[in-house]
Amino acid sequence: ATPQEQKNLIGEQLYPRIHRIRADVAGKVTGMLLEAMDSSELLNLLEDPSALEKKVAEAINVLDKHKQQSRR
Repeated sequence: ATPQEQKNLIGEQLYPRIHRIRADVAGKVTGMLLEAMDSSELLNLLEDPSALEKKVAEAINVLDKHKQQSRR
């Protein structure tokens, strides 16, 4: 599979897991992780639930900061 196809396949597996953690931002967080990380890092998140939770928390933190800045 091409790198983009690999990311699509990984994204399809990541999304439901992220949805269980934070359904309201699952799509946005999934997209952020797919854009920011390479396939091997993403596969690690599929294998390590605690690493996934940590990355989701980091992504939500970035989203929250962005929301605060855009309100100013």
